[in-house]
This record gives sequence, structure tokens and C-alpha cells, in this order.
Amino acid sequence: MEDMESQPMSDNHIKIGCTVFIIRDGKVLIGKRKNTFGAGDYGLPGGHLMYGEKLVDGARRELLEETGITDGTLRFSAVVDDPRLTEKEPQHYIHAAFTLEDSKQEPRLMEPDKCAGWEWFPLERIPENILIGHRPIFKTFFAKTTYLH
Repeated sequence: MEDMESQPMSDNHIKIGCTVFIIRDGKVLIGKRKNTFGAGDYGLPGGHLMYGEKLVDGARRELLEETGITDGTLRFSAVVDDPRLTEKEPQHYIHAAFTLEDSKQEPRLMEPDKCAGWEWFPLERIPENILIGHRPIFKTFFAKTTYLH
């Protein structure tokens, strides 16, 4: 195992992300990113947890900010420990994933400067160009596991 202290980290802070799976009729809602990290890749609704915010509250806030959805119940799905220390700019993320249940609202494009649009993809045919940080989150979802390291 490599000595972690010898690994350069961009800011030496663990970042916490909250993401939300919205599944309807065998399809998952994914947005195409633009003008931000991972532009051109697809990602789940979500973002960074703010200081003092609970995980589920961060997921709910991100869901509202990005899709306008305010109804439904958020259920914990998984946590992913995602240190990417070999990258050009090493990062360490902890992702908390939730699944939105019982939502009747349709997603709206709330941040057109960051997202080209929301699309429903069949679970068996999600795009290959998934945002790097969301790939392990999808892995937990399809493996039906709650922790990935």
C-alpha cells in the first residue's frame, strides 16, 4: 500500500457528494453535464454536501436545485468510498446515494448553464459516458449493495 502522505492531494480534504436515483418504469433520470467538470458526461441529480447539512437534506436540496422536484421520499441506497489518488489532480470523495420513491412530479431543467437536459434511460442501456464519480454509484445500484470501497 502506498504511503498516503506522499500522495499529492489538490486540497487534502475529503469531499462528500449526495446523489439521487429517480427510477420510473424501468428508466433512470440522468442529465448531460455542460460548462462544468465532466462536461459531455451524464450524471445523476446531485452535488456537494454543505457544511452542517445532513446527507438526506443535501440530497433533497440538490434534487430541488437541479430538477425542481419537491415530492417523494428519499431512501438511502449506498455509500461509496472513492479515493482517486492516481489522477492528475487527486481527489477523495465519499458519495451518499439515495433513491427517490413515490414522486409524481416531472423533472425540470433548473440549471441550464450546468445541464443540457434531463433524459430517461432504460436501466439496461445507460450511456457509457457516465461522470467518473458516478460510475461507482451505478455499480452499487446494479450490484444491489450498500457499500463500495
